[in-house]
Amino acid sequence: MFFVLIGCWGMAKTQSPWVKEKGSAYVQGGVNFFRYSSGYDDPQNFSELSRPVTEVIVPLYGEIGLTKKLSTTLSVPIHYTQSSGLDSDWVGISIPNGNLVGFGNVYGGVNYNLLKKKGFVFSSHFGVYANSINRNVEAGLATGYDAFGFEPFLSAGYGTAKHFYTLSTGVNLRTNNYSPQYKLNLQWGARFGKRKRGWFIVSMNTQLPLVKSSPVEDLQINGLRQFTYLYLNHQGYVALNLKWGYEWNNWYAWFSVGGGPGWDVGQAGVYSLSLAKKIERKKKV
Repeated sequence: MFFVLIGCWGMAKTQSPWVKEKGSAYVQGGVNFFRYSSGYDDPQNFSELSRPVTEVIVPLYGEIGLTKKLSTTLSVPIHYTQSSGLDSDWVGISIPNGNLVGFGNVYGGVNYNLLKKKGFVFSSHFGVYANSINRNVEAGLATGYDAFGFEPFLSAGYGTAKHFYTLSTGVNLRTNNYSPQYKLNLQWGARFGKRKRGWFIVSMNTQLPLVKSSPVEDLQINGLRQFTYLYLNHQGYVALNLKWGYEWNNWYAWFSVGGGPGWDVGQAGVYSLSLAKKIERKKKV
């Protein structure tokens, strides 16, 4: 079974160790879709939902190089979330259906290159997740985590003309009594095709809560979202993501699919389509 990549926008958003050069930029937009009618309580146990949940996310992402070693990142996810009609076989407690549109947790950060030598790079990152979400409390719907997040990260990478490898790790320290999250991301990518315009990327994305709250504390934080498995306090996962891309004149088209076992997340595959543009700094003549 697959799980929903809640909060990841389907882009397998990881901290790249390659910092944009001064005056260069990368922008990307797309759409992610997932729908589920059951949720993981842990990797081996799940619960049925009284109403299926659908979420469509339009993630907007940009990175701009400020200096030779420093760049800035902005991610703006726009969410549409809906809970559908009651399952005809459902017996038990239920909440009203509904729908919701709003921003997710908008992210802004800075990236600093610490080392760059012979294809190897090592960088540090610091970002802030804004509590910019929308909520429908009665229907158990939300467009993100009801908290601010402060995220220090380290990342390393090695690249050649045909392949690259990355490792990034960090924590997201959150407000409103949410548990801090530990994150670990691994990636391998390769170019393919006669003109090396194709891309294939495999990544493993891990998110785990660092502190365990009591059931009473979880109920206070999650509220009726415990019935929809949307942005719960102790959501965690170990996910595999496969991405295919095509590059042409600094334009990129991407398709990705991902999933894996989790804790307190919906069971579904996540499918993503996106279009990106790399903007190079103009060389002085």
